[in-house]
Amino acid sequence: MAAVIVLTAAGCGSGSSSASPTPSPSITPKVVPSVSTGTILEAAKAGDLNAFLGAVALAGLQRTLEQKIPFTVFAPNDEAFKSIGLEELMKNVPKLKSIMAFHIVPTQNLKAADITNGEKVMSYEGSPLTFTVNGAAVKVNDANVVQVIEGPTWSIFVIDKVLVPASAEALSASPSP
Repeated sequence: MAAVIVLTAAGCGSGSSSASPTPSPSITPKVVPSVSTGTILEAAKAGDLNAFLGAVALAGLQRTLEQKIPFTVFAPNDEAFKSIGLEELMKNVPKLKSIMAFHIVPTQNLKAADITNGEKVMSYEGSPLTFTVNGAAVKVNDANVVQVIEGPTWSIFVIDKVLVPASAEALSASPSP
């Protein structure tokens, strides 16, 4: 049985970032029930990331996240999905798949305490994601990290916005049948 650590960033407000690396964000651990299977999908379910899980399933990425390799996921919270109109997005599965793949970093288990300002990682979709660290505030691209759930081989950074890669914008014109 894997233990799950949930971390919540203190003071997640936005601020200006500097060009030089900033010390690791100040994160306060919060105890939650452990996830018996220790998988990233079980942790997302325990973390009430229902819209994220639905979008991952519809995009056909569940099996990707079930692989026994390290992962980091940037999971938009349910409010973030409401703000973009998830129902409409679900009508265009290629665009949804591109967007959801942009939220996954395979083969890397990033830990919140190790993130540095300006750090870049490559998403499963193929575009880079960039961290901004300013005191206790952590952002990935233009989304605030509001919570971190860390497991044995994976990490979930819960964010307040759905990130959209440039490749998904190109798919906007043609909804799937």
